[in-house]
Amino acid sequence: MTNKPPVTRNMRIAQWSIPVLLLAILGIISYGPIQKQVRAAELTSANGNFKQIYVALSSYASDHDGLYPTDLESKSPTVAACFDELIQSGKIDEEETFWNKQNALTLNTASPSPPNNISPLTKNENTTGYVMGLTTPSPANLPTTFNSSTEAGVFNTSVWEGKAIVAKFNGSVKAMHISQISNSPNQQNEGYILERRGDSIVDIFKELPEGVKVLPPQLAN
Repeated sequence: MTNKPPVTRNMRIAQWSIPVLLLAILGIISYGPIQKQVRAAELTSANGNFKQIYVALSSYASDHDGLYPTDLESKSPTVAACFDELIQSGKIDEEETFWNKQNALTLNTASPSPPNNISPLTKNENTTGYVMGLTTPSPANLPTTFNSSTEAGVFNTSVWEGKAIVAKFNGSVKAMHISQISNSPNQQNEGYILERRGDSIVDIFKELPEGVKVLPPQLAN
C-alpha cells in the first residue's frame, strides 16, 4: 500500500482555480449574446411605444382640427412639452411610453430610471424626438418621431448598432440606417437619415414643409 502525497495549499489553490477560470471564460463567451438579447428586447419595446405614440398623435389631431401638439407659446419649444399635451389630453397614460433605457444610457438624454408618471413630463423622462408643426393631411413619408438623437437631424450610431427608430406620418415604424458624416474622431458616431425618393437621395429631416421644426430630446440634467 502506497501513501498518497499530502495535499498542499498550492495544490488546493490549483484545484479551485481551474473551475473558476472555466466559469470566467464561459461568462465572457456568453456576455455578447446576452447583451444582444437585451438590446433586441429594448428595440422591440421602443418600436411598440412609437406605434402607440403615432396612434395618440392621430387621435389628438382629429380632436384639434388636424393639428398635432405644439409648444409655440414658448420661445424655446421642447419636445417634452409637446408630448405632455398627449398625456394631459388622455391620449397617452404612461410617461414611460416616451422613454427608452438604451437611449438614456447611451446618449444621456434622460434618467436611466423609468419616469415617475407624475405630471408634467420632463426632459429627464423623455428620449424621443418629435417633428413639430405637422398637420393632417401631410405627405405620408414625412417623419413624425425618432430616437438616437441629441441634435436636430443628426443621429448617433451607438444606440442601435448604426440605426435609429423613425416613425412616419403613414404610421410606419422602422429602424433606419444612419449614414455616417465622416470618420473624424469628433463625428465618427454621427450621421444622417437618408432615403431614396424618385431619382434623388434626400435627408428626410431636412426635406420638410415650411414652419416644421425638428425637436430632438434634450440632454438630461
